[in-house]
Amino acid sequence: MSLVLIVYLIGVIPTIAVGLNAIGVAGTMLLISLAIGLKIDSNSTTCYSWDDQKLLKERRVRNGLLGDKCIKAAIFTVLLGLLAGLFPSKETMYVMVAAYGVEKMIENPVAQDLASDGVDVLKQLMARAKKELAEDAPKESK
Repeated sequence: MSLVLIVYLIGVIPTIAVGLNAIGVAGTMLLISLAIGLKIDSNSTTCYSWDDQKLLKERRVRNGLLGDKCIKAAIFTVLLGLLAGLFPSKETMYVMVAAYGVEKMIENPVAQDLASDGVDVLKQLMARAKKELAEDAPKESK
């Protein structure tokens, strides 16, 4: 993947996540208002006389169809909001890119040879420094 595309996605994905979070919040508020509205409607339908039963059934069918569509839309928006939580933040994406770069560097045979040579040189320098310190220690004690 091109570095330009990666930098572009790092700028765009958090914006998409914010938008999906806003949609999820709106869906949650819609679900809450539907639940309150359906509760109020169910309480108000219990006070009718027997003569209004046909009108009451028509009203329930109309509200039921509308309620089903709204509930499905609200659940979909809540799921979109939950999906937004899966998008990483800008900082996390930069860390991911850095980790990918380090992983590719470690897999490179040239880098492995250089690291191996660096370790060998470091061991030799440490051995020389240890030897010099050991030689200097008796002189200082005299």
